Amino acid sequence: MVLGPYLRRRTPDRGGRSRPQRDERPPAARLEEAVGLARAIDLKVVQAGLVPVPAIRPATYLGKGKVDEIAGIAKSLEVDLVVMDCAVSPSQQRNLEKAWNTKVLDRTG
Repeated sequence: MVLGPYLRRRTPDRGGRSRPQRDERPPAARLEEAVGLARAIDLKVVQAGLVPVPAIRPATYLGKGKVDEIAGIAKSLEVDLVVMDCAVSPSQQRNLEKAWNTKVLDRTG
């Protein structure tokens, strides 16, 4: 499984309205690249998806509801590995592995 977490960063324009930042690649393009990298090392990608993150959680990167949702998906698809297309700390990695009962790698891994 490949997950593409992305921060919902928005910056105000001159009228005070919120608009996406221009200097980042679209999350869908990043996810597509991550799926391609996983396949390039002979991983079978059974699920891939974008995960909007309002704020990074220190313990798990993602919020509890999303962690629980992904745990159910990983269990039903019998996922052996979750690739997070972001940088996670060792403690976040350990907590996600425990929650999902599977190996977790971040983009660098």
